[in-house]
Formats: sequence, structure tokens, C-alpha cells
Amino acid sequence: PPAIATHPVSQTIVAGDTVAFSVAATGLPTPTYQWRKDGTNISGATTSTLVLSGTTGATATVAGSYSCWVTNSLGMAASNAATLSVISTNDPGRLINLSVNTGIGAASPDFTVGTVIGPPGVSGTKALVVRADGPSLGALGVPGTLGNPQLTLFNSSSVAIASNDNWGTPVGSGAASAATMLTAMANVGAFAFTGTTSLDAAVYQPSLAPGGYTVKVSGVNGSTGTALAELYDATPGGTFTSTSPKLINVSVSQVIPANGSLILGFTVGGSTARTVLIRVIGVGLSALGINSGTLADPQLTVYNSSS
Repeated sequence: PPAIATHPVSQTIVAGDTVAFSVAATGLPTPTYQWRKDGTNISGATTSTLVLSGTTGATATVAGSYSCWVTNSLGMAASNAATLSVISTNDPGRLINLSVNTGIGAASPDFTVGTVIGPPGVSGTKALVVRADGPSLGALGVPGTLGNPQLTLFNSSSVAIASNDNWGTPVGSGAASAATMLTAMANVGAFAFTGTTSLDAAVYQPSLAPGGYTVKVSGVNGSTGTALAELYDATPGGTFTSTSPKLINVSVSQVIPANGSLILGFTVGGSTARTVLIRVIGVGLSALGINSGTLADPQLTVYNSSS
């Protein structure tokens, strides 16, 4: 008979969010699934994952108690009930930090991190802190760091809108001063650089319009080593609403050496849950015209903040 191995987890969201409830079950014959809301079957909800999105997730009517009945020819098992609460808040769950830790070497002299500010149709602007960390990583015990990183921020038209080599030395018209950078980095909770003369790179953009952006990170004069690229949502506390622009996507395309790996980090902030989709694409890149050198069989593991 079926047995529940993993039960759905209660969540608190704001109206309009996508929600996913999952259940894992054992048993032979393979069991079937039926999700229920407040004790009533949900039509068509017959897989191990229940996703509430689009118009379904747009109103408070989705709030309630969700459970799943798992059945095979030998019996039935019911999951624990998970409560879905829908609240109004100026601190909704959202991605507030995105980071990529990877190596720069002779075969891969740079890497590009992409992000999207959205969703489509949203108005307003987003403040971002963008950093390329190298020397200051050494103070955190990271070996073989990139000695002198540099970064360039591009908009969706591939136009460079900001760049920096040494964060304490602003470059270009409108570039944030070192004092402004210090304040912005402290406000988003970024770890401190070793000093204003460190060779780490950073820019602060107070008003980016919705759309796609990329950050190219490389070593000055061909320098190599481990680098960390970071993007922080610098929206002032207490000013965020469910309709504010959000960081909705991050991506990186990078060569992974034999027995190597790539680490991407993200932080969910706010007072409500956030549902995310995580993908690693190898041979599927052929649909984008990348037909050689793709990873034949990628795998991924998701860790929480306790590793």
C-alpha cells in the first residue's frame, strides 16, 4: 500500500504569487494522486505536485488547507494538511541576492551573468548593487582568488551602462563615489571588502528600468583565479510592494572542467514564501544554436543556508 514519504509544507504568500505543493509517496503498484482543498477534490489535480499560478494565484480565494490522497489497489494514504495563507504586506518574499562563484582561467578568461528585472508589464525602477569579488574573498578563506577583477554592466541592447575595475576608484559620469558604494553595500548586507584600496570591483545603479541585463566579469591583464559575481536588490526597506519590479531571473553560461562544478547562490528575503524554478541546461542548448562543447549530462543539488 502507499505511504507518504514527504508531506506538503505550509506557506504564506501575497496575492498573485505562484505556489507549489509537493508530496512524495512509495508503494507498488505505483500510486495515483488526488489533491484536495478544504476537504474537497480539486479537479485535474492528479500529479505529485500541485501548482497554483496565473489567475488561480492572483486572488486570496486560494487560501485554505491543502492535502493529497495517494491511492493504489492495495490501499490509500493521506498527507498532512498544509495551510496556504495569503496576506498583504510591504515586505513580500523576493529574490534579494544572486551570486555566481566560478573560476577564470586560460580556457575561460571571463564569464557573463544575466538577470531580468520584471515581470513583464511592471512599472518603476530597481536599484542594484553589482560586485565582482576577488581579493577580498581571500580574507574569507577562499584560496586561489582572482587578484584583480573587473566588471561591465550591459543593458538588453548590449550597450555598456557601467563599468569598474577598482571599486574605490569610480569611473565615468554619474559613477557612485566610494562613500556611496560603502553605504549601498552595507544597506544590502554585502560582506565588507578589505578596504577602499582593495582591487575588487563594484557599481551601484539606483534606477534600472525593467528588462534584461548582463554582467561580464574578467581579470585585468589576463589575471586568473576564483571570482564571485554578485547582484543585490538595493530597494530601500519598507518601500517594496507586490507590484514593485523584482529580480526574476539569473543565468550564467560557463565551461565546467572535468570533475569541476559551478556554484550559484540566491537569497530569498521578505516575510512570505517564494517559489523558484532552477534549471541546468547542457545538450538542450542546441535549441539556441550551441551545438558543440555542451555538457552531456548535467546534475544539480540545492542546499539550504546550513549547507
